[in-house]
Amino acid sequence: MRCVLLSVTVFIALCNLAQAAEPDERVVRALSKSSSLSDQEIRENYNACDSGVTRSMTICAAYENRAEDLRLNDVYREVLKNIKGTSAEKKLVKAQRAWLAFRVATCDYESDGWTGGSGHGMIELSCLATITRDRTKQLEGYAQCKQPTCPGEW
Repeated sequence: MRCVLLSVTVFIALCNLAQAAEPDERVVRALSKSSSLSDQEIRENYNACDSGVTRSMTICAAYENRAEDLRLNDVYREVLKNIKGTSAEKKLVKAQRAWLAFRVATCDYESDGWTGGSGHGMIELSCLATITRDRTKQLEGYAQCKQPTCPGEW
């Protein structure tokens, strides 16, 4: 009986792992629409960031960047909805625009040493994903805050 229970537990864990290993089709569609990559290329390489193959690693970095960007946009819209009509709304829009410029400038700086090399795009995309992930966490905090001490007028 223990063997059966263990086998079922292992099987369920493997099924969950396999499901988690599937690409997010929303990300696949958004990335293929905004790039020259096909849906198939993205699906084949979305998790190849450690493959050692520059093209595959670049596609993976592009996938991660697009996923983080979509997540950021979802959270940003939620925060905007929470502060609509308050003094904080214009300030958040201004801050987000400044942050976008900061993100581009920072990743341009960080990938500068790779200019002309085959890894330049991958380094830049990885940087964009990392900085975007950090900003999303910050915005998630804003989205959860419902206290008078939160940014803006609640």
